[in-house]
Amino acid sequence: MSFTEGTFSYSSNTYPKITQSGTDDTASFLTAMEGISSVNVTTVGDQSHSTFKVVDFGGNALHIEGDLDIDFGRQIWIFKGTGHKDRLFVKNTGTLQLKSPQTENGFSFNPEVGDVIYAIEGSSMGWNSKALRVDNNTSGKSNFIGVNFRGEFSATITGSVRFENCIIDKIGNDGDIQFNISNTTEMVDCKMYASGTSGITFRAGNPTISNVQIFGARDSFNNESNAFQVIEKLDSDTGARADISQFGGWKTGVKNAINGTRFIWAGHLNNSSTNYSAGSLEVTQTLKIKTVDDQYNPIADAKFYLKDDASLATADLATATSAATAFSFGELSQGDYVTDSGTLYITRLNVLNWESGKKYGGNNYVVYGGNYYKSTTSQNYSQPDVADWDLLGNTFADVEGLFGPGSHTLTNFDTSPASTQRIYEKTTDASGEVAEFEVLIGEGYSPQGDVNGWVRSRGKNPKKYYHNQPYTDDIFDYGIIAYDRNIFSTEIALRGADGSTIDIVMQPDFSITESAKATVDAYTVIDTPQKFYDIAKSYLVDNYAGEASPLVSRDGNTIDAGSYNMVVDASAGSAFSVSGTTITIKASTFVGNILTGGTAELLNGAKVVGTYKDTTVLPWAVKNVEATSRIQIYNVTKSAIVHTEKLSGTAGTFIDVTGSYTNSEIAENDVIRLRVTCVVGATAMLPVETTGVGTSTGLVLSVSQVADEIYNANAINGSAVSTLTADYSNPMGVDVSDADGTASVKEIYAFFVYSTTTEDGVENWFGGMRAIDNANYEVVTANADIKIQNIGSNAVIVSDGRLYRDNGTSVLFAVNGDKPLVMDSGALVTSIQPQVEAGLNANAKISSINNNTKLIPGLL
Repeated sequence: MSFTEGTFSYSSNTYPKITQSGTDDTASFLTAMEGISSVNVTTVGDQSHSTFKVVDFGGNALHIEGDLDIDFGRQIWIFKGTGHKDRLFVKNTGTLQLKSPQTENGFSFNPEVGDVIYAIEGSSMGWNSKALRVDNNTSGKSNFIGVNFRGEFSATITGSVRFENCIIDKIGNDGDIQFNISNTTEMVDCKMYASGTSGITFRAGNPTISNVQIFGARDSFNNESNAFQVIEKLDSDTGARADISQFGGWKTGVKNAINGTRFIWAGHLNNSSTNYSAGSLEVTQTLKIKTVDDQYNPIADAKFYLKDDASLATADLATATSAATAFSFGELSQGDYVTDSGTLYITRLNVLNWESGKKYGGNNYVVYGGNYYKSTTSQNYSQPDVADWDLLGNTFADVEGLFGPGSHTLTNFDTSPASTQRIYEKTTDASGEVAEFEVLIGEGYSPQGDVNGWVRSRGKNPKKYYHNQPYTDDIFDYGIIAYDRNIFSTEIALRGADGSTIDIVMQPDFSITESAKATVDAYTVIDTPQKFYDIAKSYLVDNYAGEASPLVSRDGNTIDAGSYNMVVDASAGSAFSVSGTTITIKASTFVGNILTGGTAELLNGAKVVGTYKDTTVLPWAVKNVEATSRIQIYNVTKSAIVHTEKLSGTAGTFIDVTGSYTNSEIAENDVIRLRVTCVVGATAMLPVETTGVGTSTGLVLSVSQVADEIYNANAINGSAVSTLTADYSNPMGVDVSDADGTASVKEIYAFFVYSTTTEDGVENWFGGMRAIDNANYEVVTANADIKIQNIGSNAVIVSDGRLYRDNGTSVLFAVNGDKPLVMDSGALVTSIQPQVEAGLNANAKISSINNNTKLIPGLL
């Protein structure tokens, strides 16, 4: 029988069906259904919010070949009878819109949705019965918005369909009832109550799944598609036997799972046969980043770094080998199975004959209390009792005896490390943001021949999650760095349906001195702690790898390089470089402190004025010194010369002279003496001596030099006196060698003053002679025991002034063989002959001097 009602036609040739072929809305649909005698349309209720239209199709099917758009709020469709196949069927030429209102009175969800009820009798329903069927229509898209599907039915969706805010309640006793979707199907914000049946099965293409909760399923999501399928917002707390299953070795992705990698990954339908349990898995979490400063201004060019851990957790591995039996154990999965005797550790391993590859018995084997057990029930994953396990023995030999000679292996799925470690490096834009990206937080593998696969987190405590195992935390360490901000480093749990967000306020780095990174990058030398810290921070920004702290720290003028080896190189190829554990800076003189737990090296004449590892070098300064002077810095406490130098500046100018010393040369509170002498030709300044004390910050001494009026008036250039020689040995003195037999006291004084500007003279003769006036010169014996000796080949008369020693002893000195030496002060005093005799060396008598000069000085 057949007839036509509007765009609807009815036929019962093969099985009763209603076919829609035109363009219809709610009114025309209801009018047509009311005209079909085998369809019962009734109205229930009499108020606007409690009135429902019930369309009872009886044993009829509804096939859509045109476009049917239904306001589905408060409608109920019921399919009865015994036939399962194609009861609600949208063909490839048709589209069906079943839309319930999604907002009402300001609320975003209207509970008065429409219902499609399958009240079908019989037990012939299978995974491919297609009670709900939508074929692919490339020209249009069907939508089920706010629709409840209830009853015992399987669905096959191959077309472009969107399920949104739908509830799918599958009631039935066939465990293989499936909701099959393919291609561009979308399921968003839906719930499914599977009642022990399969949940959603992916058949082909790339359907979209987001926030779909499946409760009480055998397999919540089963992937049988040859395309990479992604499931978004997976909820693993819904009582499923398996949250994800595989069939045929395909690959599944889980994105923004509510519980991260804590979900069950298993063989399809709890089956361990080859095709039912093969496949792989990727678990990702979206992440977006925003950074602002303490004034909530965006921070551009901040660097983000996250590195996962692809290794197996050490705690997950337990191996035992025996060379005698060639038996080995793979990974031991620790479950929560507790008996009154202690904890039972289930390995979930199948015993394979290594040679033939055959599985022995399909049982589980455990190590418990040092013994080996086999489950008495194949695939026993419930909480066991000791009685459920047969003791195999407590040695490898006992176990080997069960299977005969040869090599055998207890092996699980995969003991290899995870895939290559992944690093995520991002840079914030001008808005301080990093656009959303995905992080691989875990992966899984479901092997051929075993029901249970594993999901392994790639967080910092990587673990494999098995059926009934403890929670995996999915914790990842990350860091964010900006040049003028403190490093932000912490951890984040990458899980949750809404993705993850890092939104931080970065505080100022008060150790930064130069705010412009470009200026710092242009440095050619690093000679202060401030430059050192700035360029080290800039380097770390450019080479950031998740460090929680800068390469070095700075406290005032002190750099702490941690455990890095330090090199200060005056000829380094670049201002700053890092090679392994060694930092090299370029500087001829670095002023400041560098602390390190590593080694410290100075190259190519470089020096550090300050503390460098264990050596402290501090600055000294001599202020207001004539620019051609001789200076000598002497440690009185240690009786050691620290520094001596003949300055070479412009005569007549006064300058500050600086240098450095080590803590071994001058310690804090050491008494330090400064000597300063100055001669420029026939002009000289009186010698100056002053003292100071070494401090924790260095040494500063200041002098005030005045002219040597007598030296200058004599107008004799001490450096040009060639007949005199300084003799600093014992006894020290002025050696005379003058061919014309005369020597001048004024020349001796000029020569003495000049000699004190030499390195030896300032040390040995400083303050050893003073000019009382132009005619009288005194040797200060407490400072220098100076005498005059004739070392020439002629007798010499010393005249043109009086030269004497302050202790009354003779200023003349001679040894056997010396030519006569006479001091002529201009007066003959015969009464002092005894003094002369006493003052002369026994090797030269006054008669010898008299015979040569006929003159006895009045005072020797």
